[in-house]
Amino acid sequence: MTRRLKSYNDQASPQPSGPSPKRLLLVDDHAILRDCLRKILGRGQQFEVVAEASDGEEALAHCKTYVPDAVLLDLGLPKMDGLDVLRQIKQRWPEMKVLVFTVHSREREFNAAMEANADGYCLKECRSEELLDAVRQICKGRRYVSRPLHGFQVDNAAISLKDKACRARYAFSLSIREREIMRLVVLGYTNKQIATSLFISPRTVDNHCSHIRSKLGVRSKQGIIAFAFRCGLT
Repeated sequence: MTRRLKSYNDQASPQPSGPSPKRLLLVDDHAILRDCLRKILGRGQQFEVVAEASDGEEALAHCKTYVPDAVLLDLGLPKMDGLDVLRQIKQRWPEMKVLVFTVHSREREFNAAMEANADGYCLKECRSEELLDAVRQICKGRRYVSRPLHGFQVDNAAISLKDKACRARYAFSLSIREREIMRLVVLGYTNKQIATSLFISPRTVDNHCSHIRSKLGVRSKQGIIAFAFRCGLT
């Protein structure tokens, strides 16, 4: 059964002035999970769940009708595989953000979602705070990946490089730690967040970033990100 409501806000009082909430579509075949997600995402004024879908065909129909800012997408769906839904969304609505929200932590599913241009990959084992952060990040145009899967990106980064010159400079100039930090920079992490994630000091992160810039021949964090785009690291 599909919910089709303009808003799930329980309060009838006027909304405070400020940025409009990001409009979300929830796609999962378990109604109880959608109920939980709706309550989590309804905290505050950042997000508004405008529709829910329980299968792939319904998801695409709602994308056309509601044109949400972002879609939370399960991979295991009736009628149409979640990856097929992801590919069609990105083909028909390139600007629409998609966060894969799944139990699958295997490298095969992760790589398939990244190749289909998912904006984020979040595991259902996460806490509610992580889910909220994941949605915030993709809505800002950043990529989000649950921490247990960061190793997949680091391990596969050199394989995905398209430019031979970039491959050589990336693979042979940077240390394993520098490659790991570079990936987090590309994902949109701040130096403080990188430090927390890797259990090192912000000063150490600063030093690593300085070494990365020097080895890659760039002058700024934006230069690091541009290098990553040129080499196919995103």
